[in-house]
Amino acid sequence: MTAAYAPEPYTLVVEFSEESYWYLHNIGYKEILPKHVFEEIGLDGWNTWNPMPPSDKMVTSGPFQVSQYIAGEYVELTQNPNYFGSAYNDPKIIPADDIMYRLGTTGHTLAWFAYSETPDSYWIYRDDVLIQNGDWSGGSIEISVDDLPIGLYTYNLVVSNEAGDMDSDVVFVAVSAALTGNIVFDYSHGQYSQNVKQIDDWLFSNLTALGFNCIPATGGINNSVLYNAKGFVAGSIYGTENGYSAAELAAIGDWFNSGHKFMWIGYDSDYGGQQYINDNMTAILEAVESHVYGEPLSIEDPDSNAGAGYRPIANVTGTDPTVLPMVVGVEKVLLHGPTCLYGSFIGAEGQGSVALETQSVTDVYPILRYGASATIVNSDLLNGYAHDEGDEGSFVAAALELNAGENETGVIVTSGASPYGDYRPMCADEYYGIELSGMDFVVQTIFYGIILTEVQDLVSPILNSPEDITFAFGETGYFINWEGESANPDYYSIYLNGSLYDSGTWNSSTESFNVDLDGLPVGGYNFTIVVNTTLSLEASDTVLVRVVEQSGLVDILLLNLNLIVTIGSISVIIVIVVLIFRTRSAAPPSFDFSYG
Repeated sequence: MTAAYAPEPYTLVVEFSEESYWYLHNIGYKEILPKHVFEEIGLDGWNTWNPMPPSDKMVTSGPFQVSQYIAGEYVELTQNPNYFGSAYNDPKIIPADDIMYRLGTTGHTLAWFAYSETPDSYWIYRDDVLIQNGDWSGGSIEISVDDLPIGLYTYNLVVSNEAGDMDSDVVFVAVSAALTGNIVFDYSHGQYSQNVKQIDDWLFSNLTALGFNCIPATGGINNSVLYNAKGFVAGSIYGTENGYSAAELAAIGDWFNSGHKFMWIGYDSDYGGQQYINDNMTAILEAVESHVYGEPLSIEDPDSNAGAGYRPIANVTGTDPTVLPMVVGVEKVLLHGPTCLYGSFIGAEGQGSVALETQSVTDVYPILRYGASATIVNSDLLNGYAHDEGDEGSFVAAALELNAGENETGVIVTSGASPYGDYRPMCADEYYGIELSGMDFVVQTIFYGIILTEVQDLVSPILNSPEDITFAFGETGYFINWEGESANPDYYSIYLNGSLYDSGTWNSSTESFNVDLDGLPVGGYNFTIVVNTTLSLEASDTVLVRVVEQSGLVDILLLNLNLIVTIGSISVIIVIVVLIFRTRSAAPPSFDFSYG
């Protein structure tokens, strides 16, 4: 045996100088003691270590623990609650699958199966709030998750047996807009590779199944390509002649800065003079003043890799609740020939640079990190901004940035390698015999990333409330003026006494909706406007209109001025009315509305 090490918590690697079946046979029957045991007893105390359970803590991976022991008489064993064969635990929940669905669709149900010899009770929590509980007799437990607003939700089932023992399972439910939109994948700058076309096609089919329309862009990036796109994904480029033009950078920046957009930018290492790759990716991020960038360095990992150090496997996922839906079920993701990321307080390359492993940047969340043995390699004269050659540690491989762009409603994911295309993308599910969860990671990150752009839109449109109007038949210049405001306008509808009166497209974030009241006959009218956003959020307002007959000077005075007049002299009233007629303007009245 030449080496033995643990590249990750549940993996042991033992290396031998030559091949033999008997080596595997011999090592397979050796006990494995966890690291913390030796930290407690010290390397010099291993040969005298003799724990006496149950007074001394047991170190075992077996199904039983010693609960009582009297030398020479008996040993009592009880269940080990941490035994990996947890199917023997009581009670036990078979985990339910996460659910992703589009707003407006139905038939979505969370279904758990749980069992116990003595079942008793269950509780279901949504975002830590109890929403359902009751007696449990064993078997399936289901709950409908239809009719949820757009957003991300955490459901937690807890079951208990009669002895008070419990088990729980957490499930994520994501609800996206009814029309999830287009995602543009850049293939205009050398990202296409026939070798990984099958993997890319699989990625697109998974996203299509979620309601997205994947658009491979092969003729350059411009306003037309990005028109009506919800997301843009750019893998690292190939070839110095394939850089992004100034016009392309401007188009990407204008599109993203318009608000509520998702963008994923994939870097590469600078190994072998490939700094031009990272320079181009940085140019895109600087156009939107991102706070995360790729280092001009390389990452290698001698322990967690796919057969070679320059093929590191990221095996540490983010723990912040914001990114948990992106990494559920994710254990290993390949980053082939990658770099690591750093944060920027200023929003530009090399400005206010910090290592994201040790310092926080507002609205930036690490999603994926390399293993603890990852090492910084510098293959050229350009040094890193927040890391140095030879540094070791669990560096950030992918990060999420919220509230990005000029109007602070965009979402950016930055990674040290390409999520698609490339020599071998992050979405690969296997490489050199290593099973990977890259496809789950990339699909979930794009899906939840786009939902996060929508969640930031979850503000109902703003609509002012004009005052009710009363005027005499035959008078002109009266109208209703509504002012609407929303980041995601869609359409409006105006109803007169419950029937559709007018409708149309709401074209801009702020818009006026006017109803001309001239010519209305005598009567009472109910005008109601309803404005809708692209995310099915709405606001409404009603204005009551009364048109009265000009039956007398006193009626006109009371109705138009809303004054209570004690009539003492008819001549005084006549003078006032004459003055009103002389000063009335034919122009519509000016309204000063305030709303929030």
